[in-house]
Amino acid sequence: MSSHPNNLQHRQPRAAVLTSTALWLSLGGAALVVASLAFYLLGNENDPASNKATAVARRGSMTISIVESGTIQARNPVTVRSAIAGRVAIIELIEEGSIIKEEDVVLPDVQYTEEELAQKTPIVVLDSSQLEDAEVQQDISVQNAHAALIQAQASLEVTINQAESDKEEAELKLELAKLDLEKYAAEDAGEYANALNDAETAITVAKKELEQASDTLGWSEKLAAKGYITKNELRADKLSYDKSVIALKKAENSLKLLQKYTHNRTMKELKNGVTQAERALVRTRTKAEADVVQARATLRASQREYDELKKKYEFTVSQKDKCKIYAPRTGRVVYADADSGSRWHSDEPLTEGSEVYERQALVHISDDKEMKATVKIHESMRTRVRVDMPVQIQSVEFPGVVFTGKVAEIADSPDQQSRWSNRDLRVYRTEIHIDPSNVKLRSGMSCRAEILVAVLEDALSVPLQSLVRLDGQPHVYVIGSNGKETALAVEVGLDNNRRVHVRSGLKEGERVLLNPPLPPDAIGQPPRGNVPELPATQAKPKEQADNPLGNLDREKIMQMTAEQRRKLFEQHTKNMTPEQRKVLLERIQRGRNQHPNNSQSSGR
Repeated sequence: MSSHPNNLQHRQPRAAVLTSTALWLSLGGAALVVASLAFYLLGNENDPASNKATAVARRGSMTISIVESGTIQARNPVTVRSAIAGRVAIIELIEEGSIIKEEDVVLPDVQYTEEELAQKTPIVVLDSSQLEDAEVQQDISVQNAHAALIQAQASLEVTINQAESDKEEAELKLELAKLDLEKYAAEDAGEYANALNDAETAITVAKKELEQASDTLGWSEKLAAKGYITKNELRADKLSYDKSVIALKKAENSLKLLQKYTHNRTMKELKNGVTQAERALVRTRTKAEADVVQARATLRASQREYDELKKKYEFTVSQKDKCKIYAPRTGRVVYADADSGSRWHSDEPLTEGSEVYERQALVHISDDKEMKATVKIHESMRTRVRVDMPVQIQSVEFPGVVFTGKVAEIADSPDQQSRWSNRDLRVYRTEIHIDPSNVKLRSGMSCRAEILVAVLEDALSVPLQSLVRLDGQPHVYVIGSNGKETALAVEVGLDNNRRVHVRSGLKEGERVLLNPPLPPDAIGQPPRGNVPELPATQAKPKEQADNPLGNLDREKIMQMTAEQRRKLFEQHTKNMTPEQRKVLLERIQRGRNQHPNNSQSSGR
């Protein structure tokens, strides 16, 4: 019940793969095919159907499931990382496997006092000696910058505020006035251009409606003259025509009014607004510039210096506080992998005295009771999987133990990592939540997950390979009591990659061909549905299987000379693919095994 995409939707024709035998045929075996065709066409007429592989349609319970390998992980792990810039040594480190208790948890969005933090035990303590020295020096620099800033603010407090306020207001008015003018007068998307386009569009629409109303009225007049419509219907069409004439006139008048009056008035008002705003800005700047320009520059420099020094000081204080790392949740502690590829300077495990860098993962904290299995479902199976479907999980570390769970999440897009390794592969990450168990699972365990899609009771089924598609409908070939093959149309349901559920069209106990015939033109072609499809204009199934060369007439061939047969076979086989030659040779060999006398006579 593997979920590998070998179901009906992905079955390739049986000769679609180029094997070493087919490769040999393409290089030097064509002559052998030509030499053997006479036996195939002339000496293989009585191939008994009973010699072909068959299977019995049977009823019973049928489980539809998808099995994939995956990895067990913590459902909601929390990774603790170093937040200290540069490289710093570890002073204290919690023991791996320790359990974090509720009293030692420090939530990131909660403010704690120093007394509260003193009661909690950190999981990692980093060296803070260099940060403490930098904190003292930066504190002195911040105090000096703050004093200079207060002095500049006191001398300009009243004047600077008023001057800046007036200037900003004048600049804003000028900017808005220019925007209003530009918004109205823009050629491509201005208000006037849009209004003009709307007016012209209204005229075009009115003309079209008038033209349509005129045509309708003309036809109505002709129909009324012959008595096909009533006078009321003719009168209604006349009224529609009159309304269209009035609507067109109104639209033309609106366009003239816009171009001649409205546009000119609006332009003058907007241009005057820009001129007045420019004059007001000049007056405001002249008044404020003499008083505050030098003081403003001084204040700006003082403010910038103070801000930069204060930012550095606050960052140093926060870095020092982050040297003590507390657990953000309860759970079990696991050291981060040393072989993740990011710890370039050392492959040694995390210990006290190790140097770590910013954003390096230190430990993972997870709850052993909340575990999940992550698998990848092929795109052919994704539509079968639903959230909340039951799942059975087995781990190689606990043989014989079956864990239960449910499908919790199915990715909406294919897994990019899998596509990077194989561009043609489309798989979807699927998350399975595992039910709590007395057996303790750990992150990183490999597992085998079986997703139970459905359980069909008393279902009639046949092997999957017995289906073909004829004229768009699934069929099976049934072997009758007389050995004759008959194609029956069937309605199929789900399959488990071995057998397929037959809803109707087949009876229990009937025997079906395991290798239904395929036409030569289907060789090497991609599947066209849930099962291989045969063309609608094909010959009868048995005739087509016995005669892969299509329309060659057996009686005419029997009347030919050996040289004529050879030329005819060469003409029909020279364009065959290696796969087609391989299939033809296999059928010839089967015929020889069943009819040794014919084989000897054809080889003379």
